[in-house]
Amino acid sequence: VGRRGLYEVPGFWGGDGRIERGAARRADRVLCIGRGVAARVGFPDAPLVPNGVDAGRFRPRGGPPGDPLVFGCATNVRRLEGLHLAARGWPPVPGAVFRLYGEGRGLRALRSAPFDFRGRVPHAEMPARLAELDVYLLPSLTGPETDAVTRRKPIEAMAAGVPVCASDLGGHRHGETGWLFEAGDADAVADACRTLARDEGLRARLAANARAWVESERDWGRIVAVYDDIYALPSPAAMG
Repeated sequence: VGRRGLYEVPGFWGGDGRIERGAARRADRVLCIGRGVAARVGFPDAPLVPNGVDAGRFRPRGGPPGDPLVFGCATNVRRLEGLHLAARGWPPVPGAVFRLYGEGRGLRALRSAPFDFRGRVPHAEMPARLAELDVYLLPSLTGPETDAVTRRKPIEAMAAGVPVCASDLGGHRHGETGWLFEAGDADAVADACRTLARDEGLRARLAANARAWVESERDWGRIVAVYDDIYALPSPAAMG
């Protein structure tokens, strides 16, 4: 029909981006999930459709922090998530709990970790499960995916009013929408967890900032407007 279509790049299947770069060159329009992805596929100025959430489904828990303090995350458990770094020094403060929602290839290596394993959770239950946490912890290792993309589950935690403690990868802003530490450093993971465990005011500030950022920047109602703008443009083929 004379049109090659729109290609949306959500990440890298092969890790190095070769597949995505080839597909992007054959497309009329290219959208990317993040600026790092756009640069890797050779379209640094491509419009962005970042990971987002339906902010209305997630509500802050409110009330006092848990006793004991509950850290946790929900993820496809792989070594890339860096959870072995958290396990190495757990708990960072006496009594702290780490609640892990999810399954995956990396789960076997963590079975001896002092974690509270909850298994796979239906997506419909995720807002309630995230709201049970006092801190969302994700010590991801550096890699093509983690370096270039702000992950969706931390964004869901932010929408639920949970402060995020994460590796200095992706799009979080240290001290504003998250508390960051150097990727791959187990001591840095423990130090960051101790800082948040001991400072309830800091946790509350990060949580409020993060929720406001999600509402203004990462709610699906706002993100989908990008598609309206893209589809309103004439196709290069149609322009002849």
